[in-house]
Amino acid sequence: MRVAVTGGTGLVGRFVVDDLLLNGHDVRVLARSLAGKESFAARKNLIDFCVGDMNDTESIDSLVFDRDAVVHTAFSHLPGRFRGGEGDDPVGFWRSNFIGTVSLIERAMRAGVHRVVLLSSRAVFDGLKYQSEEIYDHELPRPTTHYGLVKASSEQLAQLYEGIAICSLRPTGIYGLTVPISNTKWWKLLTNHINGSGDVAVDRSSRTEVHGSDVASAVSLLLSSHDTDIRGKSFNCSDIVTSEHRVLELAQRIVNEGPNPPTDDLPPVEKPRNTMNSSGLKSLGWRPGGPPKLLETLSEIVELAGLQR
Repeated sequence: MRVAVTGGTGLVGRFVVDDLLLNGHDVRVLARSLAGKESFAARKNLIDFCVGDMNDTESIDSLVFDRDAVVHTAFSHLPGRFRGGEGDDPVGFWRSNFIGTVSLIERAMRAGVHRVVLLSSRAVFDGLKYQSEEIYDHELPRPTTHYGLVKASSEQLAQLYEGIAICSLRPTGIYGLTVPISNTKWWKLLTNHINGSGDVAVDRSSRTEVHGSDVASAVSLLLSSHDTDIRGKSFNCSDIVTSEHRVLELAQRIVNEGPNPPTDDLPPVEKPRNTMNSSGLKSLGWRPGGPPKLLETLSEIVELAGLQR
Protein backbone atom coordinates (compact mmCIF):
# COMPACT_ATOMS: atom_id res chain seq x y z
CA MET A 1 0.00 0.00 0.00
CA ARG A 2 1.17 3.54 -0.76
CA VAL A 3 0.75 5.49 2.47
CA ALA A 4 1.24 9.17 3.30
CA VAL A 5 1.99 10.10 6.92
CA THR A 6 1.71 13.60 8.35
CA GLY A 7 3.90 14.32 11.37
CA GLY A 8 6.05 11.34 10.47
CA THR A 9 9.03 12.55 12.50
CA GLY A 10 6.98 13.12 15.67
CA LEU A 11 6.45 10.82 18.64
CA VAL A 12 3.61 8.74 17.19
CA GLY A 13 4.52 9.31 13.55
CA ARG A 14 7.92 7.68 13.94
CA PHE A 15 6.39 4.50 15.33
CA VAL A 16 3.84 4.49 12.50
CA VAL A 17 6.48 4.99 9.80
CA ASP A 18 8.69 2.23 11.23
CA ASP A 19 5.76 -0.20 11.35
CA LEU A 20 4.67 0.62 7.80
CA LEU A 21 8.19 0.10 6.48
CA LEU A 22 8.50 -3.17 8.39
CA ASN A 23 5.34 -4.38 6.66
CA GLY A 24 6.59 -3.46 3.20
CA HIS A 25 4.52 -0.36 2.49
CA ASP A 26 5.60 2.55 0.29
CA VAL A 27 5.84 5.49 2.71
CA ARG A 28 5.83 9.23 2.11
CA VAL A 29 6.25 11.58 5.07
CA LEU A 30 5.29 15.24 5.49
CA ALA A 31 7.75 17.02 7.78
CA ARG A 32 8.49 20.67 8.48
CA SER A 33 12.16 20.11 7.59
CA LEU A 34 14.58 17.35 6.70
CA ALA A 35 16.22 17.65 10.12
CA GLY A 36 14.48 14.51 11.35
CA LYS A 37 15.43 12.45 8.31
CA GLU A 38 18.82 11.34 9.64
CA SER A 39 17.26 9.92 12.80
CA PHE A 40 15.70 7.15 10.72
CA ALA A 41 19.27 5.93 10.05
CA ALA A 42 19.45 3.32 7.27
CA ARG A 43 15.67 3.43 6.84
CA LYS A 44 15.80 7.05 5.67
CA ASN A 45 16.43 5.92 2.09
CA LEU A 46 13.19 3.95 2.15
CA ILE A 47 11.12 7.07 2.89
CA ASP A 48 9.96 9.73 0.45
CA PHE A 49 10.20 13.00 2.40
CA CYS A 50 7.94 15.92 1.56
CA VAL A 51 8.91 19.20 3.26
CA GLY A 52 6.08 21.50 4.32
CA ASP A 53 3.29 21.88 6.86
CA MET A 54 -0.46 21.50 7.18
CA ASN A 55 -1.07 25.14 6.20
CA ASP A 56 0.73 24.73 2.87
CA THR A 57 -1.70 23.37 0.28
CA GLU A 58 1.05 22.66 -2.26
CA SER A 59 2.81 20.48 0.29
CA ILE A 60 -0.42 18.63 1.04
CA ASP A 61 -1.04 18.04 -2.66
CA SER A 62 2.48 16.64 -3.05
CA LEU A 63 1.97 14.43 -0.01
CA VAL A 64 -1.30 12.81 -1.12
CA PHE A 65 -0.46 12.45 -4.83
CA ASP A 66 -0.68 8.78 -5.93
CA ARG A 67 -1.33 7.56 -2.36
CA ASP A 68 -3.80 4.86 -1.36
CA ALA A 69 -4.12 5.98 2.26
CA VAL A 70 -3.22 8.81 4.63
CA VAL A 71 -2.33 8.56 8.32
CA HIS A 72 -2.73 11.96 10.00
CA THR A 73 -0.58 12.24 13.14
CA ALA A 74 0.56 15.87 12.79
CA PHE A 75 -0.62 18.29 15.45
CA SER A 76 0.42 21.89 16.08
CA HIS A 77 0.74 22.89 19.75
CA LEU A 78 2.98 24.61 22.25
CA PRO A 79 6.06 22.48 23.03
CA GLY A 80 5.31 19.81 25.60
CA ARG A 81 1.61 20.68 25.86
CA PHE A 82 -1.40 19.08 24.19
CA ARG A 83 -4.11 20.13 26.63
CA GLY A 84 -3.55 23.87 26.80
CA GLY A 85 -1.44 23.65 23.66
CA GLU A 86 -3.28 26.59 22.11
CA GLY A 87 -1.53 29.00 24.49
CA ASP A 88 -2.91 32.48 23.90
CA ASP A 89 -3.91 31.76 20.28
CA PRO A 90 -6.91 29.40 20.20
CA VAL A 91 -7.94 30.70 16.77
CA GLY A 92 -4.58 29.79 15.27
CA PHE A 93 -4.73 26.46 17.09
CA TRP A 94 -8.05 25.60 15.45
CA ARG A 95 -6.92 26.90 12.07
CA SER A 96 -3.79 24.76 12.04
CA ASN A 97 -5.34 21.61 13.45
CA PHE A 98 -9.03 21.40 12.58
CA ILE A 99 -9.05 23.40 9.34
CA GLY A 100 -5.78 21.70 8.43
CA THR A 101 -7.47 18.32 8.86
CA VAL A 102 -10.43 19.37 6.69
CA SER A 103 -8.03 20.56 4.00
CA LEU A 104 -6.09 17.31 4.16
CA ILE A 105 -9.22 15.19 3.72
CA GLU A 106 -10.54 17.33 0.86
CA ARG A 107 -7.24 17.20 -1.02
CA ALA A 108 -6.82 13.50 -0.32
CA MET A 109 -10.24 12.82 -1.84
CA ARG A 110 -9.38 14.82 -4.95
CA ALA A 111 -6.17 12.83 -5.30
CA GLY A 112 -8.04 9.52 -5.17
CA VAL A 113 -7.01 8.45 -1.66
CA HIS A 114 -9.52 5.87 -0.42
CA ARG A 115 -8.70 5.69 3.31
CA VAL A 116 -7.70 8.13 6.08
CA VAL A 117 -6.76 7.27 9.66
CA LEU A 118 -6.92 10.26 12.01
CA LEU A 119 -4.98 10.29 15.28
CA SER A 120 -7.37 11.37 18.02
CA SER A 121 -6.90 11.20 21.80
CA ARG A 122 -8.48 10.02 25.03
CA ALA A 123 -8.79 13.77 25.75
CA VAL A 124 -12.16 13.61 23.98
CA PHE A 125 -13.40 11.89 27.18
CA ASP A 126 -11.89 14.23 29.78
CA GLY A 127 -15.36 15.34 30.87
CA LEU A 128 -16.17 11.77 31.91
CA LYS A 129 -13.46 11.63 34.58
CA TYR A 130 -15.94 10.80 37.35
CA GLN A 131 -17.52 7.92 35.46
CA SER A 132 -16.76 4.62 37.19
CA GLU A 133 -17.47 2.34 34.22
CA GLU A 134 -15.14 1.68 31.32
CA ILE A 135 -15.51 3.95 28.31
CA TYR A 136 -16.37 2.16 25.08
CA ASP A 137 -15.78 3.31 21.51
CA HIS A 138 -19.37 4.45 21.05
CA GLU A 139 -19.43 6.68 24.16
CA LEU A 140 -20.34 10.29 23.38
CA PRO A 141 -17.19 12.48 23.65
CA ARG A 142 -17.17 15.12 26.34
CA PRO A 143 -14.02 17.21 25.91
CA THR A 144 -13.05 19.94 28.35
CA THR A 145 -10.16 21.58 26.45
CA HIS A 146 -9.50 23.04 23.02
CA TYR A 147 -7.28 20.03 22.39
CA GLY A 148 -10.01 17.53 23.19
CA LEU A 149 -12.62 19.50 21.27
CA VAL A 150 -10.44 19.74 18.16
CA LYS A 151 -9.91 15.98 18.28
CA ALA A 152 -13.61 15.24 18.87
CA SER A 153 -14.60 17.60 16.04
CA SER A 154 -12.10 15.97 13.70
CA GLU A 155 -13.57 12.56 14.51
CA GLN A 156 -16.97 13.81 13.34
CA LEU A 157 -15.59 14.62 9.91
CA ALA A 158 -15.70 10.89 9.20
CA GLN A 159 -19.50 11.16 9.04
CA LEU A 160 -19.47 13.81 6.30
CA TYR A 161 -17.61 12.05 3.52
CA GLU A 162 -19.03 9.12 1.57
CA GLY A 163 -16.34 8.79 -1.07
CA ILE A 164 -13.56 7.94 1.35
CA ALA A 165 -13.28 5.66 4.40
CA ILE A 166 -12.25 7.72 7.43
CA CYS A 167 -11.71 6.45 10.95
CA SER A 168 -10.04 7.70 14.13
CA LEU A 169 -7.73 6.16 16.71
CA ARG A 170 -7.80 7.38 20.33
CA PRO A 171 -4.55 6.47 22.10
CA THR A 172 -4.15 7.06 25.79
CA GLY A 173 -0.73 8.04 27.21
CA ILE A 174 2.03 6.81 24.89
CA TYR A 175 5.39 5.46 25.99
CA GLY A 176 8.40 3.98 24.20
CA LEU A 177 11.90 5.03 23.15
CA THR A 178 11.98 8.32 21.26
CA VAL A 179 14.45 10.52 19.40
CA PRO A 180 16.28 12.11 21.12
CA ILE A 181 16.41 9.37 23.72
CA SER A 182 16.37 11.90 26.57
CA ASN A 183 12.79 12.82 25.60
CA THR A 184 11.61 9.28 26.31
CA LYS A 185 8.79 9.10 28.85
CA TRP A 186 10.13 8.35 32.36
CA TRP A 187 13.76 8.94 31.31
CA LYS A 188 14.22 11.92 33.61
CA LEU A 189 12.28 10.21 36.40
CA LEU A 190 14.47 7.11 36.34
CA THR A 191 17.84 8.78 35.83
CA ASN A 192 17.15 11.21 38.67
CA HIS A 193 15.94 8.66 41.20
CA ILE A 194 18.17 5.68 40.47
CA ASN A 195 21.54 7.29 39.83
CA GLY A 196 20.80 10.92 40.51
CA SER A 197 19.53 13.40 43.02
CA GLY A 198 15.96 12.21 43.26
CA ASP A 199 14.71 15.77 42.89
CA VAL A 200 11.97 14.83 40.41
CA ALA A 201 8.62 14.31 42.14
CA VAL A 202 7.12 10.83 41.89
CA ASP A 203 3.41 10.71 41.07
CA ARG A 204 1.52 7.79 42.65
CA SER A 205 -1.69 8.41 40.72
CA SER A 206 -2.58 5.66 38.27
CA ARG A 207 -2.92 6.24 34.55
CA THR A 208 -3.34 4.26 31.36
CA GLU A 209 -0.56 3.80 28.83
CA VAL A 210 0.06 2.15 25.47
CA HIS A 211 3.38 1.56 23.72
CA GLY A 212 3.98 3.55 20.54
CA SER A 213 4.60 0.37 18.55
CA ASP A 214 1.17 -0.92 19.62
CA VAL A 215 -0.38 2.34 18.44
CA ALA A 216 1.40 1.79 15.12
CA SER A 217 0.12 -1.78 14.84
CA ALA A 218 -3.40 -0.46 15.49
CA VAL A 219 -2.94 2.01 12.63
CA SER A 220 -1.84 -0.82 10.34
CA LEU A 221 -4.95 -2.79 11.29
CA LEU A 222 -7.18 0.16 10.45
CA LEU A 223 -5.45 0.51 7.10
CA SER A 224 -5.91 -3.16 6.20
CA SER A 225 -9.39 -3.85 7.61
CA HIS A 226 -12.50 -3.96 5.44
CA ASP A 227 -14.17 -0.59 4.81
CA THR A 228 -17.35 -1.61 6.60
CA ASP A 229 -15.39 -2.47 9.76
CA ILE A 230 -13.79 0.94 10.16
CA ARG A 231 -15.67 3.57 8.13
CA GLY A 232 -16.91 6.44 10.30
CA LYS A 233 -15.74 4.80 13.52
CA SER A 234 -13.47 5.84 16.36
CA PHE A 235 -11.40 3.24 18.19
CA ASN A 236 -10.10 3.42 21.75
CA CYS A 237 -6.45 2.43 22.11
CA SER A 238 -5.34 1.66 25.66
CA ASP A 239 -3.31 -1.17 27.17
CA ILE A 240 -1.90 -1.06 30.71
CA VAL A 241 -2.51 0.72 34.00
CA THR A 242 0.57 2.00 35.80
CA SER A 243 1.96 4.96 37.74
CA GLU A 244 5.26 6.75 38.03
CA HIS A 245 5.75 5.08 41.40
CA ARG A 246 5.25 1.60 39.88
CA VAL A 247 7.52 2.43 36.93
CA LEU A 248 10.26 3.44 39.37
CA GLU A 249 9.73 0.24 41.39
CA LEU A 250 10.05 -1.90 38.27
CA ALA A 251 13.11 -0.06 37.00
CA GLN A 252 14.85 -0.43 40.37
CA ARG A 253 14.22 -4.17 40.25
CA ILE A 254 15.66 -4.33 36.74
CA VAL A 255 18.78 -2.52 37.94
CA ASN A 256 19.15 -4.91 40.89
CA GLU A 257 18.02 -8.21 39.35
CA GLY A 258 18.24 -7.97 35.56
CA PRO A 259 15.79 -7.41 32.70
CA ASN A 260 13.15 -9.94 33.80
CA PRO A 261 12.72 -9.44 37.55
CA PRO A 262 9.91 -11.15 39.48
CA THR A 263 6.86 -8.93 39.82
CA ASP A 264 4.19 -11.28 41.19
CA ASP A 265 4.63 -9.88 44.70
CA LEU A 266 3.75 -6.34 43.60
CA PRO A 267 0.12 -5.37 44.26
CA PRO A 268 -1.82 -4.29 41.17
CA VAL A 269 -1.94 -0.57 40.47
CA GLU A 270 -5.40 0.75 41.26
CA LYS A 271 -7.40 1.12 38.07
CA PRO A 272 -8.50 4.67 37.20
CA ARG A 273 -12.24 5.30 37.18
CA ASN A 274 -12.65 5.96 33.48
CA THR A 275 -10.31 3.66 31.56
CA MET A 276 -10.98 3.21 27.87
CA ASN A 277 -12.12 -0.21 26.72
CA SER A 278 -10.29 -1.26 23.54
CA SER A 279 -12.49 -4.22 22.57
CA GLY A 280 -13.26 -2.61 19.21
CA LEU A 281 -9.62 -2.73 18.17
CA LYS A 282 -9.17 -6.19 19.65
CA SER A 283 -12.09 -7.47 17.58
CA LEU A 284 -10.02 -6.53 14.52
CA GLY A 285 -7.06 -8.53 15.84
CA TRP A 286 -5.14 -5.95 17.89
CA ARG A 287 -2.89 -7.53 20.51
CA PRO A 288 -0.95 -4.96 22.58
CA GLY A 289 2.20 -5.84 24.49
CA GLY A 290 0.81 -5.51 28.02
CA PRO A 291 3.07 -5.61 31.11
CA PRO A 292 5.88 -7.52 29.33
CA LYS A 293 6.24 -4.63 26.87
CA LEU A 294 6.51 -2.20 29.77
CA LEU A 295 9.27 -4.28 31.38
CA GLU A 296 11.08 -4.55 28.06
CA THR A 297 10.97 -0.78 27.57
CA LEU A 298 12.15 -0.05 31.11
CA SER A 299 15.03 -2.49 30.59
CA GLU A 300 16.00 -0.57 27.45
CA ILE A 301 15.93 2.72 29.35
CA VAL A 302 18.03 1.26 32.19
CA GLU A 303 20.62 -0.01 29.72
CA LEU A 304 20.76 3.09 27.52
CA ALA A 305 20.94 5.42 30.52
CA GLY A 306 23.73 3.37 32.08
CA LEU A 307 21.83 2.94 35.33
CA GLN A 308 23.67 0.71 37.77
CA ARG A 309 23.45 -0.43 41.37
